Amino acid sequence: MVAERLTGPWQPLNGTGLVAPNPTEEPVQTYSWWVTAELEVAGFIDFWGLGGLDPAEHPELALKQFGGVPAPRFKIALEGETAQIVSE
Repeated sequence: MVAERLTGPWQPLNGTGLVAPNPTEEPVQTYSWWVTAELEVAGFIDFWGLGGLDPAEHPELALKQFGGVPAPRFKIALEGETAQIVSE
């Protein structure tokens, strides 16, 4: 969220609040994004390599495909109400 004042009014970044989505084919791959003051983003790998399968419908994958580790870090850039992933 972004605002000119701490008290708002607040607007979601990119119009939706979504800055770094999971790939469409891996919707539960990473969660728990955290952005530092330096705009470095850290996440946590949940389930990887599911190939579009839902772990709730395929419980045998819950342990086999659970990551439980930090995701690779990346940086974002902010300009007004827009955020985008940048490469270093």
